[in-house]
Amino acid sequence: MIFDYNVIWASMPLYLSGMLETVKLLGISLFFGLLAAVPLGLMRVSKQAWVNFPAWLFTYVIRGTPMLVQLFLIYYGLAQFEVIRDSFMWPLLSSATFCACLAFAINTSAYTAEIIAGSLRATPNGEIEAAKAMGMSRSKMYRRILLPSAMRRALPQYSNEVIMMLQTTSLASIVTLIDITGAARTVNAQIGGLEFQPGTGGIITLDDIGIDQAVRLAFAHAVVNPLLRAVGGPVANADRNLAFRLGEFFDRCLFGERTAESTHQRCRYKGQAKFTA
Repeated sequence: MIFDYNVIWASMPLYLSGMLETVKLLGISLFFGLLAAVPLGLMRVSKQAWVNFPAWLFTYVIRGTPMLVQLFLIYYGLAQFEVIRDSFMWPLLSSATFCACLAFAINTSAYTAEIIAGSLRATPNGEIEAAKAMGMSRSKMYRRILLPSAMRRALPQYSNEVIMMLQTTSLASIVTLIDITGAARTVNAQIGGLEFQPGTGGIITLDDIGIDQAVRLAFAHAVVNPLLRAVGGPVANADRNLAFRLGEFFDRCLFGERTAESTHQRCRYKGQAKFTA
């Protein structure tokens, strides 16, 4: 079979429109999903059952049900209730874009919450003990030590979640939105043939590469760096030295100069200046 790639070029405006719709859905969903995921992640690591259980139940249910079912329940299911159709929320819930963003945001918030919770649990005990030794309150310790450290560790897993969400946005075409997949289906219905498949795959692959790099930069500048600046001092210095300075101070207080020096030698980065009291 001979592929006519002129069909792809002729349909490029529709593909570009679908790509913009996909990026819009992805951006809105990730933004609100991350906003919801941070408190959910903090709730998941709480030792209080009445705090932990609601977050666990939410993430368990959302991660245990298919994304397609969640989208159908929000877009088609809520419209079955007259009280919803008569409420002030109906103009929003009757919008395919709003329902798709809501479903995607709820879904990604559950997965991201577990990523953040896992990163928080992986925090070295030395950092926590050092923060307590310096008299930090629990909220201050989370704000200055635990969250910045956890966000850095969560970045590789979170970038994978972003790529998975990009693939998930293809479901938006089921609720009448013309994203990349919807554009490909439109081209297939109008022209037929298999030319739309490599075009769609190529565009999605380019999106994967570009969005992965963009998310890493955006996450670092919009989430990690502000948290590090809250520590006080330049981002680079806080990123490199804060936990080690706190850990060394803790070692000095409890075990004396010799242990502190050996700990410093194990932990310091290249060229890091020695701790001065």
